[in-house]
Amino acid sequence: MLNFEDVLAQYEPMITANIRKLNIYREHEHYRQTGRVALWQAWQRFDREKGDFTPFAYRSIRGAMLDEMKKESRFEEHFMPAEDEKLTNLIGGDVSEEEGWTSR
Repeated sequence: MLNFEDVLAQYEPMITANIRKLNIYREHEHYRQTGRVALWQAWQRFDREKGDFTPFAYRSIRGAMLDEMKKESRFEEHFMPAEDEKLTNLIGGDVSEEEGWTSR
């Protein structure tokens, strides 16, 4: 089989196509790197006797990107930055621009 640099050059358009198909509109380079890692892992695990590499690579890349999207979604649900008012209510204080923090 080819060395990985040749495989990456051949399948880089597949990574870009998956980014478009999954409607990823931010952090393109992060997802491109996720796709590259998934391609490398697929290249390492691939067994010629079980079939063609292209569908295996496609499923590996797409699956890794979907997993990354789920992981980021869970992170955003739990760790979104709080607005000042919500934060103030949680700690039991008032915020005044002139006075700074005061407790209730």
